[in-house]
This record gives sequence, structure tokens and C-alpha cells, in this order.
Amino acid sequence: MDTNLQPFTSGCLWSSLVLLLALVLFLGVPRIRMELRAKRILSQIANYEIKSFFVSFDSVFPSQKRAVMDKKIAEMESQGWIYLRSGEVNPLKTIKYLGGGLNMYFVRDSVQHQ
Repeated sequence: MDTNLQPFTSGCLWSSLVLLLALVLFLGVPRIRMELRAKRILSQIANYEIKSFFVSFDSVFPSQKRAVMDKKIAEMESQGWIYLRSGEVNPLKTIKYLGGGLNMYFVRDSVQHQ
């Protein structure tokens, strides 16, 4: 029996699997929480309307991106909109912006705002 073919006892394989699991949890858990929050908000509003905005970022730093997002959320909340979630944008649309961009989705009760 060839002892060189022992993939499951290799330390490199196990460390790679642990790293992959950590990466999936790190990226997946916040996204799942965001989707659950969006579903909960939509279930509480019977007649809702959704509005989306493209937000571009002039900086590559996450703190400055977050500040732009917070500014847009505050602006929309003053008009009666609730922040729902963010979504990806086609890279061809964001390539001209240094920090990229995303779509921000807002929701409000359409009955109260007619």
C-alpha cells in the first residue's frame, strides 16, 4: 500500500478545510442575517413599495464607504423610507468608480404615503 496517498491525514488539507469553513461563515452569516431582516420587515408591511438607488463610492476604505451608506440611509429615513438591504451591481457599471458601488433598497408603507 502506498503511504503517499493519504489525503485525509495531511495537515495541509485539514487546515485548508478549516480556512474555507471560516471564510464561508465570515461571508455567509452577515448575508443570511441581512436577508432574514429584509423578510421580517416586508412581512410587517402589508402594502409596500420598494425603491432602489445606485450608490457609488469614491474611496476604497470601508469606513468611508460606510459613511456614504449611512448618509443615504439618514436621507431616506427623513422621507419615511426604511433601509431594507444592499445588493450587488454589474461590475461594468461600477468600474469607473474608485471604490465601486452598490444598490441600496428602501421600503415604505404605500398606504400611509399616498
